[in-house]
Amino acid sequence: MTTNAVAERAGVSIGTLYTYFADKQALIEALLERYWTRLEGALSTALHRGQPADWRAHLDAVVDAFVRFYRDEPGYRQLWLGTQAGETWARTGVQWLDALTPKVAAAVQHWFPTHSPTDAVAVARTLILVTSHLVTAALRDAGPAGQAQIRETKTVLVGYVRERLVDGP
Repeated sequence: MTTNAVAERAGVSIGTLYTYFADKQALIEALLERYWTRLEGALSTALHRGQPADWRAHLDAVVDAFVRFYRDEPGYRQLWLGTQAGETWARTGVQWLDALTPKVAAAVQHWFPTHSPTDAVAVARTLILVTSHLVTAALRDAGPAGQAQIRETKTVLVGYVRERLVDGP
């Protein structure tokens, strides 16, 4: 992504773009904030949309929401897969993880109330990180292999939850 390309796509001059953003880094940060608002909304909707029949259906709905967001937001996908964001992206990823963890932990506590809040947070963070990494890898391939990898991601998540919360300690 170049600032010239952004200005051209926005239909403004490069000078006008710099009126609103001090530099490329400021533009990237603004884009990440915009995408965070949308992603958080999509995931919150999936997390709070009624109560699916069981925890597996709930897990599927949240993963599907992330996949849809990723596919529907080409600019987000470009930032996510690109290297332009660098340190900003890493810092933002940690912030997003910290913001999503309590929401996912609440869902974990709903489905598995006998586990401690500490367990729920640990499981939530793991679910978020695994989903993020595996879905990102899967969506690099828009074809059947990518679709198969998304299904496998759900299988991995179900196995983890089953081992950690259903059959485990």
